[in-house]
Amino acid sequence: MDRRILRVAGSLALAASIALAADVTIRRIAFTSEDQSTRVVIESSGKLTYHAARLRDPDRIYFDLQGTGPAAAARVIPADGKLLKQIRQSDRGPGVTRVVLDVAPGVEFTVSRLTGPDRLVIELRPGSVAAAPPVQPVATPAPAPAAPEPVASPRPVATPALAAAAPEPAKPEPAATPAPTAPEPVAPPVTAAPEPVAQASTPAAAGPVVVEEIVAKVNNEIVTRGEMDRFRRMIQGEIAHQRLSPDNAAAMLKQAETDLLRDRIDQLLLVQKGNELDIKVDQDVSKQVAQLQLKSGIVDPDKFQEWVREQSGMSFEDYKQQMKDGLLTSEVIRREVGGRISISAAEAHKYYDEHKNEFVREEQVWLQEILISTEGKDAKGVEAAEKKAKDLVSRARKGENFSTLARDNSDAETADNGGNLPAFKRGLLKKEIEDVAFRESKGYVTDPYRQPNGFLILKVVQHDAAGLQPFDAVENDIMEKLYQPRMQPAVRAYLTKLRQEAFLQIKPGYVDSGAAPGKDATWQEPAKLKPQQVTLAQLADRTRHKRLLFVLPVPGTEKSVPIPRHTDTTIPQQSGTSASPGAASGSAQ
Repeated sequence: MDRRILRVAGSLALAASIALAADVTIRRIAFTSEDQSTRVVIESSGKLTYHAARLRDPDRIYFDLQGTGPAAAARVIPADGKLLKQIRQSDRGPGVTRVVLDVAPGVEFTVSRLTGPDRLVIELRPGSVAAAPPVQPVATPAPAPAAPEPVASPRPVATPALAAAAPEPAKPEPAATPAPTAPEPVAPPVTAAPEPVAQASTPAAAGPVVVEEIVAKVNNEIVTRGEMDRFRRMIQGEIAHQRLSPDNAAAMLKQAETDLLRDRIDQLLLVQKGNELDIKVDQDVSKQVAQLQLKSGIVDPDKFQEWVREQSGMSFEDYKQQMKDGLLTSEVIRREVGGRISISAAEAHKYYDEHKNEFVREEQVWLQEILISTEGKDAKGVEAAEKKAKDLVSRARKGENFSTLARDNSDAETADNGGNLPAFKRGLLKKEIEDVAFRESKGYVTDPYRQPNGFLILKVVQHDAAGLQPFDAVENDIMEKLYQPRMQPAVRAYLTKLRQEAFLQIKPGYVDSGAAPGKDATWQEPAKLKPQQVTLAQLADRTRHKRLLFVLPVPGTEKSVPIPRHTDTTIPQQSGTSASPGAASGSAQ
């Protein structure tokens, strides 16, 4: 499969997530366990679109949450281990957050949604994966150039909620590509789809062989039937993973197929617009690749590129191109659409007054962390780590920026994000930490806590009391709620404008559900050139009566010198052209 098709297949979710251009924030991830079930709740600032799949050895279920804003740094939430061992969260690239549930063998799951606030609820129950009926191999879409999870991170993962023993490093998930494993009810394996080939009826039959069919032309880009078929199978796989009722699954598939060509055209137009605006994202691509290499722990460039190829299923160059297209598309939407939507303070206060019930919250605390690791260190190393931790506490209490201290010194994966942690409600932290965190005021920096994997320092960033939150505390949430419904139609209107300005042709039998009103996108077959039939005698007679004068300027004057040419031979003529007298046996006179 050529590289262009790889880039197209891998970036399907980018087009699909255009409708989710405004970022959705992951507010919290929590779980509760009972005798025969475990419930995982992912709370967000808006409705989440997700892709889910299950993998084995070890057993885990991952959710790629699409349209999300920059995720908090990678973290691990340990669980009781009966059905759920731990929850892992990581940033998978522009607009994608991955949540991985490491589960016990045979655990089955179902997914449902709740609103007020928006929540994705995952129910885990004992079951038998082997007993599930085989599923026809299909492919599932990747939401973006999803960065593969690191095999081994150079920073130990640590959050205040860690259990006594640090979790084992998890095996890397594929970068949002379907798993080539035995058929499972959630994540069927991938089979490479053959290119549609129309061959002649018999080997001896005359005529051309159709290798691929172009179904749409978008400026200087094309969409092929092979791409459309692959995308259709991807969507079928994603819908199958969501375990919807037959009626709901059929309705969702019908809508997705209706918008299939629209989404691909949307993506091409946005990338082309980004290039037209001369938006530069190469530095951002290099930065993300460098961060990925750092997290992978692979220093050798060749080995790192091989690792990316194994994890993503594409060449390193194609992976970077996907990443670039994703960043380019996001920046175009931000500049051309999102940056032009404004919400007044009066509108925000009005919404707050009319929806106060939405802002009644449980008590919670927001924290930052610094971890000084002691893993693999002897007694002297542990002593040095403790000294360093106490010195950092002193510096933070004297006013040094905690985020900078975390970035430069912390061994936790949150270091890249300034040590920021999500909000914690009562009961989610260790008691010794919770008592201090909920008692102290904003800005308080704790003494180092001795943990199994190092010394942990925490700072209280914000403490939300239970009950109705003041306007200032929820203003950002209100802006998001008002922004979302305006963003959707604004993006669609912008894409309609791009269509009106574009060269666009769509082949009969295919429909662009986002077509611009009045835009003629009728397919035009390329003109066929038919050779003109002439005799050699006619050509000879034509050239005898035709003399060409090539006018050349005389250097230093305004005069020109006519130079006649003649020829004694001719060449066959194609339709619409004149017999050329050049390059013959005669010479200039």
